[in-house]
Amino acid sequence: MYEIFAQGLGFLAMLFCVGSYQLKSGRLLILCKVIGDSIYVLHYFLLGAYTGCVTVAVCALNGLVCGCRGSRWAEWKGWKWFFSALLLAASLMVWQKSFDPIPSLCSFASILSVIWSAWSGSAKVIRMAKLAIAGPTFLIYCVFIRSYGGALCEIIGMSSAAVALFRYGLKKRADDL
Repeated sequence: MYEIFAQGLGFLAMLFCVGSYQLKSGRLLILCKVIGDSIYVLHYFLLGAYTGCVTVAVCALNGLVCGCRGSRWAEWKGWKWFFSALLLAASLMVWQKSFDPIPSLCSFASILSVIWSAWSGSAKVIRMAKLAIAGPTFLIYCVFIRSYGGALCEIIGMSSAAVALFRYGLKKRADDL
């Protein structure tokens, strides 16, 4: 029952994350993804996947701050560097299997690409980062930790990002934050 509940949370989080890529505005995309990421934090915690739990928590915090751009406090130019350093520190603290670094490195690379693409302010850049780095690397992580909702989210999320790139065009810049 516990496993079913944990996987159910993963599928709920997936709905928010996948749906976010269909929102035209970069700000709405990030804020909707923050909701999904927040649910994923609990999902990964319940699965005992602490690397995913901590890195996705950093991702959600980054998204929350980035989504509040326009507010004076959120305009600080050092936020992406702060969250990148926090991600590195958090990843090192929860490193679980020194003999198998692939899941931890994949989680780190994925979330780092999300942090940097979010601060670009462009929904197109966020979608392209999802297709090129964030999606494939986190898919590997999800397969390693047996997060079925997470793995499905990455596959559908990459597809959703591709569809949105087609819908909104590659050449024109999507709405800024």
